Amino acid sequence: MNLKEIKDYEGLYSFDLNNNEIYGHSRKKYLKQYLSTDGYYYIILCKNSKIKKFLLHRLVYEAHFGVIPDKMCIDHIDCNPKNNNIENLRIANLSENQHNRKVQKNNKSGYKNITKTKFNTYHVRIKKNNKYVYHKCFKTLDEAILNRDLNLVLHHQEFHNLG
Repeated sequence: MNLKEIKDYEGLYSFDLNNNEIYGHSRKKYLKQYLSTDGYYYIILCKNSKIKKFLLHRLVYEAHFGVIPDKMCIDHIDCNPKNNNIENLRIANLSENQHNRKVQKNNKSGYKNITKTKFNTYHVRIKKNNKYVYHKCFKTLDEAILNRDLNLVLHHQEFHNLG
């Protein structure tokens, strides 16, 4: 075990840096991890008879790098919310976290940032910091994909995700 105490829960719970698990000192065992409906693991901690739910990826990040600044998120680089290895986690603002999303299930074109118009053209729209930084229509899907890929890399940099 390589235990690091959890802030505000010192003496009660520690994070094991070797296996990404939370150790409960009173029961001398690892806590159960629960899977939320949106695919993220969470842990339940108790202090002074008050129960609180914590997302595991946030605890992993804090154990390695300290407190997460206000208004910052923890981004899963591979878009897999179950992969909480520290190598897969990075700090991001909300906008950057949104850049690294997979294509949405309700996207009819099947391609992130591309919609098919009623005129049978393809509209590429890319946002950064809640503002459109690129939008253009193309006659073919291939042209739209090529331009989308180039502009996602340009505008979203390390957080770009092609879908």
